[in-house]
Amino acid sequence: MRAGNFFAELGPYARVLTALAPFLAAVVVRLLFGKNRVTETLLSVATMWFLVNILVAPYSLEMQQELHLLLHR
Repeated sequence: MRAGNFFAELGPYARVLTALAPFLAAVVVRLLFGKNRVTETLLSVATMWFLVNILVAPYSLEMQQELHLLLHR
């Protein structure tokens, strides 16, 4: 199974989890180790990952098709 097929087969909840998990992990690391340069960078990167996944994903072709089917049910 190719990596592209794996991500295409993910359900909507799994897609949200893949966007949210790194952000939550970065917050936990920040709480455990305190405020330093590494945790600030990690939190910034995880926040960008979350924003890109949430803001850009609805514009992908697969997501547009799913939204279209959802609206017409």
